[in-house]
Order: sequence, then structure tokens, then C-alpha cells
Amino acid sequence: ERLLGLLPGQVTPLGALRAPAGTVTVVLDASLRGRTVGVHPLENTATMFLNLDDLAALLGDHGVPVIWCPL
Repeated sequence: ERLLGLLPGQVTPLGALRAPAGTVTVVLDASLRGRTVGVHPLENTATMFLNLDDLAALLGDHGVPVIWCPL
């Protein structure tokens, strides 16, 4: 809540865009690379579908480190 300004239930990978650069790292499942995933657009009343590689690029372009990890 302090870093993202989001309440429990609102947390989404897109929320990392709200954090000061370098304060949040997003960990993504490497087995989902290239796949389409559903994410909430900063609230849990809607879902957006994005290619996970595009999401990682967007986060990286905004200074959010992304780690691909086999989960």
C-alpha cells in the first residue's frame, strides 16, 4: 500500500508502474513467457489481457526491474 498506493485485492503487475523507480521488482513465471495473461487495471472490477512479454517490456521501460523465474 505504501509503495503502490493500492489496497489489498487491487494489487496487479500494472501497479508496479505507480512505485518510485527501482523500489519494486516484479517476478514473472518464465513458463508463461510469450503467453497472454489477464491482469487487473489497478482495480479488481475489470480484466485486461496482455502478452506477458509486452507487459515485461512496459514495466522495464518505466524503470521497474523484471525477473523471469521458473516457478
